[in-house]
Amino acid sequence: MKFNKWLSATFASAIIVTSGIVSGGNALLRSNQNNYSLQQNFSSNNVMSGKEFVNAVNDASSKKIDYNLEMDVDLSDLTVSEKINLNNITLNGNGHKIYDRNLKGKNDFAIRNEANEKDLYLFESVNNATIKNLTFDNVIFPIYTLNKSHLFNVNFENTAYENMSFTIYAFQENFSEVGSQIDTATIGLFILRMNNSTLENVEIKNISFSNNKIENTVGTSAREKTVIVAPIGYIKERLVGTN
Repeated sequence: MKFNKWLSATFASAIIVTSGIVSGGNALLRSNQNNYSLQQNFSSNNVMSGKEFVNAVNDASSKKIDYNLEMDVDLSDLTVSEKINLNNITLNGNGHKIYDRNLKGKNDFAIRNEANEKDLYLFESVNNATIKNLTFDNVIFPIYTLNKSHLFNVNFENTAYENMSFTIYAFQENFSEVGSQIDTATIGLFILRMNNSTLENVEIKNISFSNNKIENTVGTSAREKTVIVAPIGYIKERLVGTN
């Protein structure tokens, strides 16, 4: 599945770049014509750890400094509680990949109203921000909310959602195309909520969703109930685009 260009009805970016030298933890973000990159001695094979990546990106975001990735990132050391909030900056992957977020064996997930448990997702929020030139390789549940933001040249690939248990605690009321009422619960595999944002040259490939259990704890009613599994869970604005 490839999105050459998808955009919602209104899109406004607010990328803020400052200048100077900013220290953050053990890393140093140094200015070079208003472009920032992480300069630090990392572990073997020139690969950044997941903890280093999360801390560095959150630090850049808090200071409204665009972040340039200069190496691949191994996320296997992360726990489910370690999150990124990307606000008002650009994260440029420069063709690198972040890979192997596996949630440490967690396989039981709750679906409540419009959301999976919020703490499952790596990027808890992407707000007024851009992610570009980056591959998510075997990164389960990458983005919770994409709001007034832009994904450009981003790939989601090689991700297996298998042998998991999803428990439905609530459904959302919706209407079908013929006007009948239907209750839905949605599992968003890559982006749970998308609002006023664009996807351009975004590709999803080699993804599996199999051998999973979905349990409804809500009970029965007169309305039809449906569970939707989709790359993007909820789109708040009508989209226009191709492919």
